Amino acid sequence: MKEKCNDTLILLMEKNSLFFNDLNNVEALYRCLPQNFFLRLLLKFNSPLIYIFYNKWKHKLSSYKTVILFDVGFNDFIPKYIKHKNKNIKIILWYWNSLEERGNKVIDNKFIDEIWTYNHFDAEKYNLKCNSQFYYRDIVKSKKINRNNNCVFDVIFLGKDKGRLDTIINLQKKLESKNLKCDFNIVKTKKDYIGYYEYLSKLMNSKCILDINFSLPCGLTLRPFEAMYFKKKLITNNTDIVNYKFYNKKNIFIIGKDDFEKIYSFINEPYDDVSEDIKEYYDYSSWLYRISNGIDVKY
Repeated sequence: MKEKCNDTLILLMEKNSLFFNDLNNVEALYRCLPQNFFLRLLLKFNSPLIYIFYNKWKHKLSSYKTVILFDVGFNDFIPKYIKHKNKNIKIILWYWNSLEERGNKVIDNKFIDEIWTYNHFDAEKYNLKCNSQFYYRDIVKSKKINRNNNCVFDVIFLGKDKGRLDTIINLQKKLESKNLKCDFNIVKTKKDYIGYYEYLSKLMNSKCILDINFSLPCGLTLRPFEAMYFKKKLITNNTDIVNYKFYNKKNIFIIGKDDFEKIYSFINEPYDDVSEDIKEYYDYSSWLYRISNGIDVKY
C-alpha cells in the first residue's frame, strides 16, 4: 500500500518533533520557533497577520494538489491563505489530538475540504472521517538511537502530568512491589523534557512501555505503536485496544481487565512478534495513502 504522494504537502507546528524530519513532503508551519513572543501573540488572538511567519511552503503551493494540516499550531486563516494562493488545492485538517483538547470550532471553517481524526469516538460524535493513528516504522533503524543489548528496566513511562500523576505514582508502587524496576519520566516543566530519540534510547533499555490515558474512551497514543515496532510489551488502561489489528494478549496487558498478579510473568515472557502486514498497515505511508484516497477506517 506504500505510496509517495509527492503531490501532498503536510504542515505541522514543528518538523523537528518525533520522526517528522525523516518524512517526505513535511514542512513546519512557521519559519521561527513557536516560543517567539509575537508569533505566540498572533496565535493566541487568531490574527490574520500570522502569514508573516509562514515558512517556505507558502512559495510552493502551486505544486501541490493536497495539503494536510495538523491540528497543533492551526490558525483559522491558514486555509484561507492556501486557497487564495491555489484555489484548486484540497485542504485536509488532521486532528492528531482529541477534539476535547483542541476544540471543535474549526469544523465550520469553509476553506477546509475534509476533517479527519485518529479518534473514532470523535469521528462518530462530530461526523468526521477517521483514519487510524500511525507511526514511522523505519525509525527503528535510526542511527540517532543509542542501543545496547541490556534491558536495564522492566517498565518505562514518559509523559506529562495531565491530571494522571497520582494514578502513575500508585501504579509505579504496585509494579515495584512485584520486583519490577521502573524508569518513569513525568514531564512537569520544560526542564523535565527529554528529546524523542533520547526517550527511544531509554525505551531500548526497557522490556515494557506504560501507556496511561487521562481521558477515556479515546483513540490510541503513539505508545502502542512504539511497543509494536520496537518489539516491547505494553501496559495500558485503554480497553479499546482489543479492537486493533495488532492486539495480542501475550504482548498487551490491560489495567483493570487482566490479572495484575500475573504482571511479572507477562513482562518477562517472550514477545510475540506482529506480522509484517499489520506493521505495514499502521506505517506512515499507509496512513497517507488512506487519507489521500478518502479511505475511511476506524481501527
